[in-house]
Amino acid sequence: IFYCRHILQQIEQTRGQFLDLLKSIGFIDGRIELTSLKSTDHICNRNGDNESMIKSVLCAGLSSNLLMLPAGSRDSKSNKLGGKTLGELSLKSKRGAVCVHPSSVMFQATKLDSSYLVYVDAMKTSKIYTRDVTTVTPAMLCLFGSRLKLYAKEGVIVVNGFIGYKASVEVCKCI
Repeated sequence: IFYCRHILQQIEQTRGQFLDLLKSIGFIDGRIELTSLKSTDHICNRNGDNESMIKSVLCAGLSSNLLMLPAGSRDSKSNKLGGKTLGELSLKSKRGAVCVHPSSVMFQATKLDSSYLVYVDAMKTSKIYTRDVTTVTPAMLCLFGSRLKLYAKEGVIVVNGFIGYKASVEVCKCI
């Protein structure tokens, strides 16, 4: 019981530190106290159910851990994986092939809203596996990817030296 109480106290201290950091950079109102954040309808949680916002934040933080479905494995109209599950596919990364671990909640997915994913970490056993993955859109990658390289003449934007997108010359001029 003491160990659990100690862990919960550490979590509460970490929450307080994050709150202080967010206040110090002006991200949230400096008058907000930790005790007032218990409510899920609080102003600081206004994007808590905004899936696109959460995925964008994950994309910004994990853009170096980028995965791509093999070419032709996802139907762009139906989002289906051609009768396969995500766990049956070998995903492409900048470092080589990565598989989704059988314990991942995404392992049995048969439809994905994008061909691109980010992951938290990978581990090597018989293969390189990752558990924590989520899809991200090309727009999220272009807006929040860590390294963009523009080839204006060719009309191509490359994210993290790994994934390229065709773009109009007008779009390339904006970047």
